[in-house]
Amino acid sequence: MSLLPEALVNFGRGVETKMSQETGIFSNPTPPISTLSATREALEVAIDHAKDGGLVQRQDRDALEVVYKQQLLQLADYVALQVSNDPALMERSGYTLTKVREEIGPMPAVSNLSVTYPAFSGEMDLKWSRIYGAQSYTVQHKEYGTADWATTNSTRGKTTISFLEPQKKYVFRVAAIGSKGQGPWSQDFVAIAI
Repeated sequence: MSLLPEALVNFGRGVETKMSQETGIFSNPTPPISTLSATREALEVAIDHAKDGGLVQRQDRDALEVVYKQQLLQLADYVALQVSNDPALMERSGYTLTKVREEIGPMPAVSNLSVTYPAFSGEMDLKWSRIYGAQSYTVQHKEYGTADWATTNSTRGKTTISFLEPQKKYVFRVAAIGSKGQGPWSQDFVAIAI
């Protein structure tokens, strides 16, 4: 909530008015409307004093502004719980539901996996196309023809795999991890370490 002090007071006054009119829905607000009103009135006085005053008056206004914002945010949490984030009921409280958080579905398979050889022997740089909503990536590699995968993680669309034996063939794969878990593995990519 980033409003100038005067705009914050006007917003709060609107919330107080609407909440007072909707006692059937908001029967026991936290904090109480009387507490919110008292803080708003004190903030209005502090705003007037800060216009003509010095540093101390501006600090007093700023401190009251912080308290009032905290109270309005606490009240917003109460309202959201009461109305289960219903936009129409939120409007009746003076608040507006600005954005509903969307869950990103299962991650798709990572594509465009490629390797480049850095200057050091026994290393490979892996790159892939990043996936929207991926929080991280699981990267696996193994020596070609073996069963055991070595696993590492990356938060970017690339990583460096070290300690590879030169002239051996390796298999690499990557999977994206999102809020609903890990997606499918990329197609295996085979390369020879140098």
